[in-house]
Amino acid sequence: DELKHLVREVGFIQSDLGGAWALDAAQNSTSYLFCIASEYDIEDWIELAKAGEFRTIVLDRIGVQGQYLPDRKRFPHGTEGIKEVVGKIRAAGLAPAWHTMAFTIQKNDPWVSPTPHPDLMARSTLTLAHDIAENDTFIPTAESPANLPMHAGFWFRGGMDIAVDSEILTYQGLQTFPPYGLTGCKRGVHGTRAAAHAADATLKNLQEVFERYVPAPSSPLMEAMQERMAEVIRTCDFDMFYLDGLDGADVFEGPDWSWYHGAQFAQGVFRRVGRAVGVEASGWYHHNWHITSRLGSWDGTDRDHKRFVDLHVDNNRQLADLLPRQMGWWKLVRDQGRSGPAVPLDAIEYLCAKGLAYNEPISLSGVTPPEVKAEPLWSASVAIMA
Repeated sequence: DELKHLVREVGFIQSDLGGAWALDAAQNSTSYLFCIASEYDIEDWIELAKAGEFRTIVLDRIGVQGQYLPDRKRFPHGTEGIKEVVGKIRAAGLAPAWHTMAFTIQKNDPWVSPTPHPDLMARSTLTLAHDIAENDTFIPTAESPANLPMHAGFWFRGGMDIAVDSEILTYQGLQTFPPYGLTGCKRGVHGTRAAAHAADATLKNLQEVFERYVPAPSSPLMEAMQERMAEVIRTCDFDMFYLDGLDGADVFEGPDWSWYHGAQFAQGVFRRVGRAVGVEASGWYHHNWHITSRLGSWDGTDRDHKRFVDLHVDNNRQLADLLPRQMGWWKLVRDQGRSGPAVPLDAIEYLCAKGLAYNEPISLSGVTPPEVKAEPLWSASVAIMA
């Protein structure tokens, strides 16, 4: 109550679903179901949500990350199709939410293809040593490329893609002795077109995180991303959004500045939405406390399920922070032999008992309605969750 008074008095950023108001918001105590739905099967997802007493449905993969233009295979009517799906969720008495990937841009997004946006963040730059043709596979550089990455991957903060003018190319090797250059290059990747380039052109090693590009900090593209996410939330009328990948904010200026860039992005989206909306994220930055609705989401486990629940409970006890917590994201897996057994029913009971004991909802991901119907163990698990 004192924090509420303080926020009102100083006119600080306020959320009726987050911060000092989070514990009072009924929406924050509901369990949710991750849903990769379409205009054609949303009724099946609603049926599954009701079977497990999930009061919120979180739409995932509505479009390519970046501009999030609607996936026309799943939403042939575009944004109107997403709005129709959201309307059906709401009409069923459930809350609609949206899972996003924070500031990351997939390599087939319009901000990349067919012409890369000039504000895509560069990890470093080199200079083209002399003219090249559109089919050259050796790209000469004026400087040694020794500091460029020689690998890429989901967890690596970098990549092997180079933007030059309106083309993106990728290299296989680095020649770190004269004549310097990039070797084994594949030209015109990610929907861009191979082209000739003149000497002295800038070669930008594009920064990556989670195998996606990011906008340069404080750039027009960063602001455009925040506005686009807010537009989707406003237009489609979501009650909550989850900023996954926010923990990758160290990609901008290292881990010492994650607190700044992560909070800046989340608050930028929230402010642009312009109304009460729930916020969860994969990064807990203290400046975001006043807009955060709930903490405690973990990715699921493939084995040692009860021990995993105990670890989650212990971690949630440490979180405290005057915010609600949850026991998600749980997942159901098939038997994987030595890699991990199927989730047994007693583990589901254990999870749900812990959730009831601590008044913490759960969430479920990685399943589809047809799979739950076809797997007796999974349908029984969902029944226990209810």
